[in-house]
Amino acid sequence: MNENILITILAQDRKRIVLLKNGKVEVTRNLGGGKDGKYAIVAGNEIILDTIGTYPEEKDAIDALEKLFAAIAAGEKTYIMN
Repeated sequence: MNENILITILAQDRKRIVLLKNGKVEVTRNLGGGKDGKYAIVAGNEIILDTIGTYPEEKDAIDALEKLFAAIAAGEKTYIMN
């Protein structure tokens, strides 16, 4: 694995893999996401952001983001969004 990649993330829908290096991951309001996808976790850089998970409530999205952060802090190299 490339040492410059912080973590490799498999998106919640299992359709995308995001190689996160010097990017960001954040919770955002998901316009048009319907009742089950009001909030999204997006990852990427300043130019391209990719949705890696959607959640019905902001608290659910923040909880998922905290789990991803814990994996990064623990030195994990791969993570699967739930």
